[in-house]
Amino acid sequence: MLERNLSSKWRVRLFLKIAKYVAKCKNVFIYKLKFNLKWISLENPSLESHTKKIVNASKSNFEFSRIDSAQVNLDEGVCFFNLDRRPPVLIKESTFWQPIEVDLKIGLVPALTLPKLQAVSDVYVIPNEQNYYHWMFDVLPYVIAIKQIDQDVTFLSGSKLTTYQLESLSDQIVTNQLNHVWVNASNLILPLRRHETGFPTASVLKILQEYFFHKFQQKEMCKVNRIYVSRRNSSRALKNESEIEQVLMSLGFQILECNDLSLHNQFKAFQSAEIVIGPHGAGLANLMFCQKGTKVIELIPSTFHNPCYEQLSSLSGLIYRAFPYDAFKSSDRIASIVEESLT
Repeated sequence: MLERNLSSKWRVRLFLKIAKYVAKCKNVFIYKLKFNLKWISLENPSLESHTKKIVNASKSNFEFSRIDSAQVNLDEGVCFFNLDRRPPVLIKESTFWQPIEVDLKIGLVPALTLPKLQAVSDVYVIPNEQNYYHWMFDVLPYVIAIKQIDQDVTFLSGSKLTTYQLESLSDQIVTNQLNHVWVNASNLILPLRRHETGFPTASVLKILQEYFFHKFQQKEMCKVNRIYVSRRNSSRALKNESEIEQVLMSLGFQILECNDLSLHNQFKAFQSAEIVIGPHGAGLANLMFCQKGTKVIELIPSTFHNPCYEQLSSLSGLIYRAFPYDAFKSSDRIASIVEESLT
């Protein structure tokens, strides 16, 4: 009996060692794939005969181009040119991420599925992006801009759009959600250039603000709200978030959990804000809805500061200040910072 138990334990250990080795080999393989990915820009001279710049009759600073043929991975919203070549050639402008950040496992699939690809034409592919901030500043501006340039464009999305994404899209936009992961696209529309991801430009902010003010038909409201953007249900919630909320509520602040609000209600809350306080997170993307002169206090880690909301505040004419998390540990200190900011 003892010998049988020992034999069983040995087999389990051997299996775990083999599984660990296989996993390690797989990770090395995928790692090499990621850093061997070939990509090409639409402005590369070798693509000149395959692309045509779209005439932009609108006043926006967005440029687009058509490429005569490409293969599209709808799960990721990325596009490849001459996919039968090895390795696959990624069209750089089809993603706002760096090529090495694209999951290269998608490059292993198309060779097997090419004969079964569905054909589509005259489409703009909506990238698969679930993060609220990146959807607002890296995806949506280009959707709005191409719709202004080409009213007949068809939008293609392989992933199921979230509630806020559907609400942010114009009523006239139709998204085709196909059952195919890969499609062959002719006359595919792509941005000719993209701004640096994570940092909105003046043109990006302008097109978003004009679009949402028109969409929600909202006139400027009185600045009456004091807002704290809570992250209590996030994995990156502050340790003393509940205490901070209690102190701020006693100072007349409204606690907002943006995930629980419709996009329209988020718009109205920030548009009427006198002051906005919140830890660094996607909810502060709504600062673009604030009126000029609104006070902003961002709580940041003491070891790192991503300046995206500082830049957004500057472009929007907001009065921005940043404090480390530690500054909001004492109720007296919180009250002092709020009072100082409002004077």
